[in-house]
Amino acid sequence: MLETIRQFAEDQLATTATISQVRDHHARHFADQAAAHWVMWDGPRYRVAVDWVDVEFANLRTGFRWAAERGDLTCATTIAAHGALMGFAVQRYEPAMWAEEILAVATTADISQLPRLYLAASLCLMTGHVEAGVGYAQTAVRLAADAVHDPFEAGWSGLWEAAGYVFAGRVDRALEVYTALITQPGLPHVVGKCGLLNFLPAVGRVEEASAIADDAVAAARAHGNPFLICLTLSGYGRAFAEIDPVRALSAVRQGLACAREHRVPIYEAILGSQTAGLEAVSGNLDQALLLFDAAIDSLYRAGNVGHLALAIARLAVVFDQLDRPDIAATLYGACTHHSNIVIVTSHPAVVEHLRAVLGESAFTGRVGAGAALELVEAVHYARTEIEQARLELRTSSDHDRTADAFVSADEQ
Repeated sequence: MLETIRQFAEDQLATTATISQVRDHHARHFADQAAAHWVMWDGPRYRVAVDWVDVEFANLRTGFRWAAERGDLTCATTIAAHGALMGFAVQRYEPAMWAEEILAVATTADISQLPRLYLAASLCLMTGHVEAGVGYAQTAVRLAADAVHDPFEAGWSGLWEAAGYVFAGRVDRALEVYTALITQPGLPHVVGKCGLLNFLPAVGRVEEASAIADDAVAAARAHGNPFLICLTLSGYGRAFAEIDPVRALSAVRQGLACAREHRVPIYEAILGSQTAGLEAVSGNLDQALLLFDAAIDSLYRAGNVGHLALAIARLAVVFDQLDRPDIAATLYGACTHHSNIVIVTSHPAVVEHLRAVLGESAFTGRVGAGAALELVEAVHYARTEIEQARLELRTSSDHDRTADAFVSADEQ
């Protein structure tokens, strides 16, 4: 509806005695629709659900705000929780803030859907509020075990609890959660296997990851949720990144294509930066830098701080490969300041190489300079260096072509 028409209709309705009743109906309608679309989200109809979230986002916001102000906690919780749990995949994190906003009053009222409200609030970890996110996820899991509350799907609760531990650098706890999930039937088993595939390479257990890689991909495809498929193909790429880079690149390219086809922007960015790193290894440096630029821009605009730091971490690896140790060390400092990095497997070797090349004093200075950058400054620095590197690559390529032309003319 055109905004002018919508505003006119609202003004006319305001003159009647029924506006509150209409707003109540509006909020409850979108609460019901949010719950219904969540069922679609977790399966092959995922795309229908995320498209709906985008189209109706303003209605979801309006419905939530009205319900919250009216004290209709059931309605407000349904909108906030399901809006957050669907919206994160299209990089909409505002509903997680809605969930946080009503947590205290909903907890006091001890509403039945409290576990999923806490789980939705835990998605604040994506925007850099890691410790709060971990705490919310832990509470969600604890409440779900209480018969008083409406339980939420254990697979998704476990996934976000483990994700919080990963971002917080609490490796042992993340491993415990994934290991427990994999022993359960249904979705928890699928999530546990997919999660382990992503996580094991980060702690040096590449052989174990590669051993379950094909089974994890098959399980994700059988479940049918494009988000899980992208997650698993990302893990597949990590598992084979060093032992079989060609196989790894094939997997992440498949994942990137899946993210684009089914509209999973969060994984379009994550897999974009992952593909970029592997493209660089294969010698496609300009393509790698182009993918990095797109991923960093997307993650920054969405406010996805954790995965933005990971993208910058991978970019540091590439600048090390480009023999730009000063830039690589600065980027490393920036990414470690904004997130605990535990899933970039090549980082330890890169750090040691940078220390050796730059010397301890210069390395420490560059890392400190990177860590001092605010997020917006770190992004600007990264994208500026990407642009400069691409320009130099093109200039070098032009020189090579000119030299080849002179050689050809001489031969003639």
